[in-house]
Amino acid sequence: MSDRRESWSRREFVSGLTLAGTAGFAGIRPARVGAEPPPETTRLRLYHSPSVCVAPQYIVGELLKAEGFSDIKYVKTTTAGISKVLASGEVDVSLHFVAPLVIQLDAGDPITVLGGVHPGCFELFGTDRVRVLR
Repeated sequence: MSDRRESWSRREFVSGLTLAGTAGFAGIRPARVGAEPPPETTRLRLYHSPSVCVAPQYIVGELLKAEGFSDIKYVKTTTAGISKVLASGEVDVSLHFVAPLVIQLDAGDPITVLGGVHPGCFELFGTDRVRVLR
């Protein structure tokens, strides 16, 4: 296996370094190679839930903006009404329990269900008084 340093002369290295530095001063930034295209829409409407289960969706705003979503809104509805607002298109994404959606899916409503995205409300919270779970 050859050493990379042997294939580069000092002159080639300094030349490449100079070229990279000049490009930086000129405002030329490297393109994101293989980057995904921007989203088809910049609007994202999320179901607003007071549940601790969906807490991650309230702190992900900056990450969503970095992905190209500039218009992020939280839509309030009842827990019982989430399947209807998803089917009507009032809400784009919900981290809601999937079982109530079965009725809307059976009725032919255009809802797509993804598995494995639940952030984890199965964690138990308790005080020091709790010694055993049965």
